[in-house]
Amino acid sequence: MFRASLLVLSIAVSLPAVGHAADTTQTVRFARGASSTRFQHKLAGREVRDYVLGARAGQTLVVDLKPGSVYFNVLPTGTDTALYNGSINGSHASIPLPHDGNYTVRVYQMGAAASSGKTSAYTLQLAINDSPAAKPAQTATVDVSDLVDARAAGGETALTQRGFSNVDGYKHSGKSYTLWWNAQAQQCVRVATANGRYTELTQVDAARCR
Repeated sequence: MFRASLLVLSIAVSLPAVGHAADTTQTVRFARGASSTRFQHKLAGREVRDYVLGARAGQTLVVDLKPGSVYFNVLPTGTDTALYNGSINGSHASIPLPHDGNYTVRVYQMGAAASSGKTSAYTLQLAINDSPAAKPAQTATVDVSDLVDARAAGGETALTQRGFSNVDGYKHSGKSYTLWWNAQAQQCVRVATANGRYTELTQVDAARCR
């Protein structure tokens, strides 16, 4: 279950990865008896919006942002190191929080959208989970570590033979990324490809593949 009794303070944090401090900072408060809340706003160009909420160590912050052309980072107070970088790891996150205090969900645009002044509407869902639900029983994960440095075509064949199917793909910082889902093992693998070869295979949150 979620717990709504949170001490919330409004703090603006500057993060080099986004370029400047937030243009707008919003304190997040859940309605009495609620454990989540939703925001619908717009960003223009390089505009940055912060959502600040308080939580305790051991709680889980759940963030869902749509559409995928807008990004978010999660920042603890007092550091420029993001706990989660949405431009790399995706638009859905479930993050165990390491300590008591305030956390900032920073929403921003990148690339051509930011530099051209594009205005984008988005929906942001935030929740604090006190006791994460137990994961369903699943079969052992499938080892894919041997596919590092494999040619992309051969790697795709190997992943398919091991029960994976390609569900998504995107590009970032000169690399191509694909997401592969194994329904039997309930396993989501992110594959980085550069120069026609697999450079990295990383198991990520199953929600990324659904």
